[in-house]
Amino acid sequence: PPSLPPSLPPSLPNLFPNFLFSFLLDQGQFDLKDGPISNQAWIRALKWSGQQGYLNANRTRWFLEDEEGRDGGKEGRREGREAESVQAGWVQRYGLLIEAVVAGAGHLVPMDQPLAALDMITRFIENRAPFAHSEEEKVEKEKHGDERIYMDTMEAENGLMENFDERLSQEM
Repeated sequence: PPSLPPSLPPSLPNLFPNFLFSFLLDQGQFDLKDGPISNQAWIRALKWSGQQGYLNANRTRWFLEDEEGRDGGKEGRREGREAESVQAGWVQRYGLLIEAVVAGAGHLVPMDQPLAALDMITRFIENRAPFAHSEEEKVEKEKHGDERIYMDTMEAENGLMENFDERLSQEM
């Protein structure tokens, strides 16, 4: 069975259910180094509370917006707005884990598909579909505020650094 790549910390599966914000993994469709197939293999190998939900989650096609902010996908057409339909990739999401595959890109997504990369990051930061947070996440953020998110981030980063020196010396 596949395991986590050596560059990823063993505590990674503990991050997904404990963060109050989303975790975006992106890769290019034609990335031969860290592409969709290898990422899917190690994501499936993770043992975390949302694993089954993630594995059962549907993939959503993601379309670029035009200059006026109209989505070229089904959402834009449903609202009666015509826009050029350019598929940027697809997204699979469950809880806080979002995996995005950028169509037509290799290992260097921003260089290969700059418009799709910008659209992905912009939508993720602005909490817009298909990268939008669930209602439960929004409620948690409002309830706990930014200070709690910052503290959870610091705790997670400290957890990633646990035994770092020891692991580094073992690898050398």
